[in-house]
Amino acid sequence: MTDTDFTTVIPVTSSALMPPYLTDVSHQALVKWKRERQEYEDAVEARCATTGEDRTKALISVKNSLNRQLLETHCKFEWNTTIEDVTEARIVAELDKIVSNVMNDAIIDVDSIFKTELKMDMRERDVKARVIKYFMKCDEVIMQHGLAGTFSTIAGIKEKCKILKRHLEPAALRDAIDTHHRLVDPSSKTDETKLYSLVKEKALEQEKVFHLLSKRNRQQPRRTDDGTRTMRNSEKPPKPSNNQGFAAERHNEAKSNRLVVKSSATKKSQPSAESKPRTGCFHCGKDHWLSQCPDLDEVAKEALLAERKSKKGANGNGPKRYRTKRLEQSTVPVSDGRTTFLLNDTVEVPCCADSGCDLNIISRKHVELLQAQDSTVELIELDEPVHSQAVGGTTLISTHAIDVRLTINTAAGPVRCQDPKRCLIIESDENEMLVGKLLLVELGIDIEQQLEYLACRGPDDDDSFDGPDGMPPCKPNKVEVVQNVVDALVHDAIDRGVIDDYITTRLYEVLHKHSGWRLELGDDPPARVPPLKIRLKQNATPYRCKVRQYSPDKSAFLEAFNKRLVELGWVFENRESRWCCPALPVRKPSTNEFRQTTDYRPINGMTEPIAGVMPSLEIALEHCKGMMYYAMFDFLKGFWQLPLHRSSQELLSYMTDKGVFTPTRVPQGSSDAALHFQSTVEMVLGNLVNKCVIVWIDDLLVFANSQEELVDATEAVLKKLDEHGLILNPKKSAVFLTEVRWCGRIINKHGIGHDPERIRALREIPTPATAAELQQFLCASTWMRAGLVDYARVARPLQERLDAALAGTRKTKRAAAGIRIELTTEEEQAFEAVKELLSNSATLAYPDPDKQLCLLSDASDRGWGLVVSQVRQWKPDVPIQEQDHELLICMDGNFSGSALNWSVIEKESHPIVHACERLEYLLLRPQGFRLYCDHRNIIFLFSPSKELKKHVRGKLLRWSTKLLEYRYTIEHIAGVHNVWADLISRWGGKQQPAARIHSAKRFTRSKRKHAESVAMTKNDMTPLRPLDQNGFVWPTTDEIGSIQALHVTPKGAVPGNDDLWRVNGLIWIPSDATELIERLLIIAHCGHNGHRGMNVMTNHIRRLFSIGGLSRMVCDFCEKCLLCLHVKGGVVIPRPFSETHHTYERNHTLHWDFLTLGESFGTSRYVLVLKDEATHFAELVECDGPTSEVAATSILDWSEGIGTGIQSEHARLAVPTTTSAVKHQSLSSCVTGQPSSY
Repeated sequence: MTDTDFTTVIPVTSSALMPPYLTDVSHQALVKWKRERQEYEDAVEARCATTGEDRTKALISVKNSLNRQLLETHCKFEWNTTIEDVTEARIVAELDKIVSNVMNDAIIDVDSIFKTELKMDMRERDVKARVIKYFMKCDEVIMQHGLAGTFSTIAGIKEKCKILKRHLEPAALRDAIDTHHRLVDPSSKTDETKLYSLVKEKALEQEKVFHLLSKRNRQQPRRTDDGTRTMRNSEKPPKPSNNQGFAAERHNEAKSNRLVVKSSATKKSQPSAESKPRTGCFHCGKDHWLSQCPDLDEVAKEALLAERKSKKGANGNGPKRYRTKRLEQSTVPVSDGRTTFLLNDTVEVPCCADSGCDLNIISRKHVELLQAQDSTVELIELDEPVHSQAVGGTTLISTHAIDVRLTINTAAGPVRCQDPKRCLIIESDENEMLVGKLLLVELGIDIEQQLEYLACRGPDDDDSFDGPDGMPPCKPNKVEVVQNVVDALVHDAIDRGVIDDYITTRLYEVLHKHSGWRLELGDDPPARVPPLKIRLKQNATPYRCKVRQYSPDKSAFLEAFNKRLVELGWVFENRESRWCCPALPVRKPSTNEFRQTTDYRPINGMTEPIAGVMPSLEIALEHCKGMMYYAMFDFLKGFWQLPLHRSSQELLSYMTDKGVFTPTRVPQGSSDAALHFQSTVEMVLGNLVNKCVIVWIDDLLVFANSQEELVDATEAVLKKLDEHGLILNPKKSAVFLTEVRWCGRIINKHGIGHDPERIRALREIPTPATAAELQQFLCASTWMRAGLVDYARVARPLQERLDAALAGTRKTKRAAAGIRIELTTEEEQAFEAVKELLSNSATLAYPDPDKQLCLLSDASDRGWGLVVSQVRQWKPDVPIQEQDHELLICMDGNFSGSALNWSVIEKESHPIVHACERLEYLLLRPQGFRLYCDHRNIIFLFSPSKELKKHVRGKLLRWSTKLLEYRYTIEHIAGVHNVWADLISRWGGKQQPAARIHSAKRFTRSKRKHAESVAMTKNDMTPLRPLDQNGFVWPTTDEIGSIQALHVTPKGAVPGNDDLWRVNGLIWIPSDATELIERLLIIAHCGHNGHRGMNVMTNHIRRLFSIGGLSRMVCDFCEKCLLCLHVKGGVVIPRPFSETHHTYERNHTLHWDFLTLGESFGTSRYVLVLKDEATHFAELVECDGPTSEVAATSILDWSEGIGTGIQSEHARLAVPTTTSAVKHQSLSSCVTGQPSSY
């Protein structure tokens, strides 16, 4: 027998499961189809598990379940594919996308949807079933309205949990969940699974409490004064509500929200198995409800109910029956301790807060008593009588009511109702006024909530007792308070949704393990670190201040504060101290409290300071590059935690009006305190510094790239601090921040920016009225200048005004506070410009060694600027100004003093040298950096591939040696493209002072000419740098079009595509548009390397514009330019000064010129000087006159035997006109011309 003989054959069932067929892609149809499709797939999977079929073969695909025409239409218009190419996964994804989004991308009111549709079914008696139906209903609402995508994110799940909690019923269950979140565990705020378990648990607890309360009420009957037993509410047939103990609460809440009394005739009662009708069945009279009658079918039951309803309507709208609780004669006399009502501030009557009464009830005799005391009381006749049912079934009728002002006299004091309250008048002799449930709810008195509290009590504490008066509440101890604050750190991270359950658990463990959390320092011992020891200078003598007199409030503060310090052991009273400095109480901002400081300046002047180094935040923050998560911790009164060496304690003693106190801890104000604290914390943290934590005095910044790494780093830091007994303040700490505000900076993984709160505060500062206010503003803004481009130029007027105001005085805040200033219009503009600059401060990126580093520098006559940036992907074929730059730092400054007289090359070199001195940590990189400037002479000065000339000035030679340790490449960038660093150069610099313009007046020969020159200077002379003028505006197309519209169009002009009139394809500029033409001439005259000449300038303009009489305009314009070369006599083409040509090989460039020697003994009155560019070899040729014959002969003699051509900038001018043809040809062959830059 083989194994195959025992093989079991599973028969295939003949029944076929058919999938839902989709013919409509509306949102509602898709939601229904998806639900049916899921049921179909589950059924197929269940059958396959039984029969052994292949699920993939048994399952009909979604593609085959769609209407073919519908599928073709969607593939063609929506999905941009064909029905043959579309895949099953693509179809499912597209359909899920439609279902997961809101129909028509509409903006819906989510709160309104859930408020209307999400209800807990309180008819369901099974608590577990009720809760799970509630959660299923929430998912159904989300799916029906296309909100699945919205609630699938972390934030969406958190919002879903809020919605589930908000719509829980009854209110007691909702309050229990909220209390659990606040006091026990908030993790279920972001986890719907945990929230489900919590809701189910609390609902079951409340159900048990209700049954316990009902049982007690049935076992404890109430008896009257005559000993007869009365029926309790608990013995009445129980209401058919689910979660019965809290159904009444929902019923009462609904009534209170509507502020009306519900009629017993309109009140609906749902039958249940436990409740019995008082009159029996309407049909057979037996002890069951009509809906449970076995003799009638459903149709007959409905007909009987309709008949009874019609009979009730035929009898007329009878009086409504309202309920009231106690309307019988009170047998209890009124005592002084009873609660009373004061009616209209005149009549006082006893009252009873009755939750069984809907409206306020007052007897007729009380109304008559009130009318006797207050004649303004009027009776209000009701539209219809109100019938009320009292205890025992008595029916009372109220036909009138009154509106009275009520004041409740309670043991805690009078409680006054703001508005008049309506009270029904009854004819009974009730001694007490009944306060209805509506008024109780309005006053915040919830009887049902009190019953719930009583029901939650255990069986052993059911009996009440009177506790002692004035017993203080139990306050949590300090450890519990601190732990609550520490737990709040974790709760904050959970609320922001940045950590999961595993990280939450670990974080709790790490934070609770640290024993150094305090909200205030107590008698803890000092940290276990080396104490601070102060070293005095030689010949230092003890200093003792004079006794100071303080105001009474300051004296009281000093006495109380130092008494506390003595108790803690931080200071001790020292009657034998030889040293003491004055204590200075300083008022805290915006409060009436004080802070004690000590003026240690005399001691600091006699102290040899510690040679410590504070870290550079710019360098330290580089380690935060790309980090996702941050945590920050703050030391609690950090300096006071460190011990002070015994030999140094007396030196830092201070005096108050009550005595001299000597500290045992490091006080703030000592010159060594900050550096000592910084170095001590760095020693404690050891190798963790700059690896996962940055230290800045008493602030710690922990950083990591993942959640696990941050927890590990936090644990390592706290462990180190615990070992040395350092204490942290949990109130100023935070964990798992993705963006942190630390030391005035905003730090995240992308870069570093300035705190917007600080920027906003600086922008709101009013115009300074004293030098101290201006000094404070400049100091605060200067601290942010690393991200402020062109700060020095913008703030220069303010700095000059401050220097002028403090000239001759001490530059201290106290001295500056007594100097009143009033800013000029220019200075006020600069003040507003600085504030505007602050609002546009740039975010600084983290330096990346893999990115290309760029240094752009520029200088003007009065200032300099530089920008360091990096480019992620360097593209060699893309210009520098079009690369994708990330700003690292920007620096700028102004030239002052002798620096204003530096040459152009010195000023252009200064920012480069400054960057090499200050930014070594940025520029000293393995792959070097690119250096860009717009002055070509710098290239020859600093280029490592060229040998410096021997006669370079000493300063430039020293500067150039500072670049020897760097790897760099110098490249030229045009001034118009140097848009960052050029902001304070020639195109953005300040207007030149008037002294430069006045210097042109000295070259006049007579008073008449002098007057003409002055007039020309004032009216017609072109400024040195026209583009730098404040009023200069670049022409635009719209402006040119508006000017053309004001003039007559010339013959032959046609409109172009840009709606501008053109002549022969050139934009037509009217000859009378003087201002526009002048701006065009300015732009054409200012070239990259200097001012352009007339011909070049004319050609530039004629390439774009058609202007009549252009040559004459250009000639007149160039004659007035102060920077262009001017000569007298002859026809001269004005050309600007340009760059100098340099040669490094001998006999390549020859300089020659004639010198006039004046009268001499012979006929030779001139000397021709010939000089080699590279070797400086010179030859002197005496001659009678400066003729071309002499020049040509001397040049030919010089070049004889050289073999190479000589470079000359004046090759064409050197050709003599009187020489022979042979000499002309020889000279032309040995002298080669080089065109100038212009």
